[in-house]
Amino acid sequence: KTPEQWVGKAIDKKDRRPQLAYLHGLNGSLYATDGRRMHWIPSPLEGFHDPRSVAPVADVGHIYPDVLRIIPSYREEDFVTYTTADLIRSISDQIEVARVGVNCYNFKFILDAINSAPTFDAQQPGGDGAALLVRSRFGLAIVMGIARV
Repeated sequence: KTPEQWVGKAIDKKDRRPQLAYLHGLNGSLYATDGRRMHWIPSPLEGFHDPRSVAPVADVGHIYPDVLRIIPSYREEDFVTYTTADLIRSISDQIEVARVGVNCYNFKFILDAINSAPTFDAQQPGGDGAALLVRSRFGLAIVMGIARV
């Protein structure tokens, strides 16, 4: 996958909000979100772009969410390395929920964020477990926490 395709993995193809069906370039980064997760990379692109071709898209008539507001402050030294094998072993038997630290997250969202790498770096900014900040070889991703299982 290209970095842009990796960003596009955070798009929910069934979502009816038109502004979330596209990649969005803003202030030197390219973002995609479905409201439960977000991927982003450094990029010179601005405005809306098709997630498959990365071609610019005319105004979609809606405002993109204020993604800068939800990106937590973090420190590079707070990232912890995890193995994907440990993540897989933590999956609940009933539903696809994975445990990272003491908190639970959607397993598929984490796999998308780490792009199926054997190891990944993550942290829980603020320590409250509401969000998991994941660093992949492409960029950063946020996966929102879910109720404990």
